[in-house]
Amino acid sequence: MLNWASRFNIFCFLDNNGYQPGLQQFDCILAVGCRRSLKLQSASAFEKLKFFYDSEPSWLFGHLGYAVNNETQKVKASKNDEIDFGTGFFFEPEVLIKIRNNTLTITGATQNLQEIFDAIEREPATIAATVHSTVKLHSSISKQEYMAAVANLQQHIKRGDCYEINFCQRFFAEDAIIDPLYTYHRLSEFSPNPFSALYKLRHKYCLCASPERYLKKSGQTIISQPIK
Repeated sequence: MLNWASRFNIFCFLDNNGYQPGLQQFDCILAVGCRRSLKLQSASAFEKLKFFYDSEPSWLFGHLGYAVNNETQKVKASKNDEIDFGTGFFFEPEVLIKIRNNTLTITGATQNLQEIFDAIEREPATIAATVHSTVKLHSSISKQEYMAAVANLQQHIKRGDCYEINFCQRFFAEDAIIDPLYTYHRLSEFSPNPFSALYKLRHKYCLCASPERYLKKSGQTIISQPIK
C-alpha cells in the first residue's frame, strides 16, 4: 500500500501495529490524494476548520501546528523554519483504504475500485531502501545542561510544585538524506506503537511512532491515552 501511495503528493497512513482491538476503529488506514483541502492561518483556525467540515462532512486528515496554541493558550510557540509544517492543513482524500480484522475496504474513489486494488497488488510486497547515507544526529542541549535541568526538576517535585513531568529534548540532523518510506518501515520494526503514522504533504514528511493517543471523541466522551 505504501509503495503505491508514494506516487501521490499527499497521503496519510495510520497503523496500530497489531495491538489488540480496543478503542480503535481500524487496524490501519490509508488516505491518498486530495479531493479538497484547507490551509489554515493563525487567525480563527478552529472556526475555519469547523466550517470546512460542516460545509461537506467527510473524512479529513491533516495536522494542527504549534502556532494554533496561540489561539487558546496565548503562549508564543517556538518556530523551527527547517521543519515548519505551517499552522495547519487538512484534506479530504480521493481514496480511503481501511483494514480491520483481515477485511480490506476501499471507498471514495472515482475510478474503478478493482483497478486500485490491482495497482496495489502489482507493487512490491516489501519496502526497499533507495537511499544509502549516514545521518549524524545532534542534541538540542548538552549532556551537562540536560543533567542540570533534571536536577532542577527534581527539586520542583520535592517542593510539591508538580508531581509528574514530561521533559523532552530535540535531536536533529542537518543536510540529511533519507528514504522516508524505508525509514518509517524500519522505525515501525524497531518501535512498533499503536499510534504510528506516515504523513506526506508534498515535499515534507512526518514519521511518527507514538504510544499515546492525543484525543478521541465518542459521543459526549473524550478519551486520551495513556497519559497524553
